[in-house]
Amino acid sequence: MEKSSKINSIYTITRIKPESNLESETIIEFIKELSNKFNCIRVEFDADVYEAQFDFDKEKAISLIQEYPEFRLVKLLFINENEICFGRKDNFIYLYETSNYLRNYVFEKIKICWAFTHDNLDYQLQTSDNPNIWEINKKQIPSYVELLSDPLDWQKKGKMIINTESLPGHEHIMRGTNEKLWFGSVWQMHFSEIYYSYIPQLLWDSYVDCEENVVLSNSLRRITLYKNPNEYELEANRLKQWNFRKLLGLDTITHELSGRNLRISSNLPIIVSRKNCKHGQIRVTKFFDKNKKLVHPDIASHKEIFEFSSDGKELVFEEHQEI
Repeated sequence: MEKSSKINSIYTITRIKPESNLESETIIEFIKELSNKFNCIRVEFDADVYEAQFDFDKEKAISLIQEYPEFRLVKLLFINENEICFGRKDNFIYLYETSNYLRNYVFEKIKICWAFTHDNLDYQLQTSDNPNIWEINKKQIPSYVELLSDPLDWQKKGKMIINTESLPGHEHIMRGTNEKLWFGSVWQMHFSEIYYSYIPQLLWDSYVDCEENVVLSNSLRRITLYKNPNEYELEANRLKQWNFRKLLGLDTITHELSGRNLRISSNLPIIVSRKNCKHGQIRVTKFFDKNKKLVHPDIASHKEIFEFSSDGKELVFEEHQEI
């Protein structure tokens, strides 16, 4: 419990989805390279039939991976309380760190489908529908949080839940897609070109309300919304999270993919859809007022419609309409 509290206060956490399955050979190579490059001090190993924790021993760690190839996870702990965890069963890599040197190293060595980095406490608060989580962490529920009656409160005791759609940092994981894509809005995010098939490249390229929006040499896009990951409660930074969602049409396409028709995404200035396309495979609709400012559809005077190829890279149709 003490360790968890400490992580919440000083660490950022990065969740990484590799582009392909994590094979034992790949993890073994990581262990060899990491042991040469960084000061590993401890190993945790977890399999269905065997668990172990021991001072770092490269040969022992490799031997366990080879003996139990269906292991759940192997975690390496370094000096300065940095950690890397390979989740073989769920095909994830987790980084717990006080600096980004380990993260940058991993990104150079493995092809990434997506990754996101955040303050751990903020992530818990932004993804939970339980109002008590704020009190547990000695924080007041912000005014932007919408509370709803709990539909499972069959005893009618007045229980409430948080409408997670009202949280700027809530997430959607598209389990129906082959890549199990993550869509959310946090301090720093990495997206592969796979995302262009859902949100066209033009929207990504034109996004500027952030500290950084760069495409790396490996074609991975890195977006950093604000400077300090620990300053997530600043009003300006919350606004950046919302703007990222709105200006990329993020919630509109994710609700469509998941079959959810939620009111919070139905009145946004940019709508991204893969339905009702006449010329391409992805449709983007933008709503403007008379001053050419993006506005909600119900007060718009005109709209612009764009359609893109299936990979989201080519504009194949454009139309401007008065409403």
